[in-house]
Amino acid sequence: MAVRLYKLSGRSPDFRIHYKWLCAQDIDPPQRLFQHMRSDWLYAEDDPRTDGIHIIYPEFEDRTGRVIADGERVLDEGTATMWILFEESRPRHRERIAAGSRGYLVVGSNRIAEAEVTAILGLAESSISISSGDATS
Repeated sequence: MAVRLYKLSGRSPDFRIHYKWLCAQDIDPPQRLFQHMRSDWLYAEDDPRTDGIHIIYPEFEDRTGRVIADGERVLDEGTATMWILFEESRPRHRERIAAGSRGYLVVGSNRIAEAEVTAILGLAESSISISSGDATS
């Protein structure tokens, strides 16, 4: 079983989303969602070619809010906590992310799930690592 992201980062997830898998993708076969996939975040109003995508990873939850274990099937629609990986990008995302913000989980340039931010979690907190005292990335 993979280590949960909070154990690696020493902090809380940044925000929570409600997502819906986009099964009618231009990828053949369509990209399925799976735990600890390295999809990225695209704000709904952004163009990935000019605005870029952001390294913010999902950690999918089951219907009760429990983190889904590696190897368990990820729901086609549900919730996930989101983790901003690079400390230096957190201030920029603090300005953009709010409850109701919309975006996509993307793999490369392919949108694989649409999402809406439902809660801000640790994004407003300091992200200093408990174990080392250094900023996490």
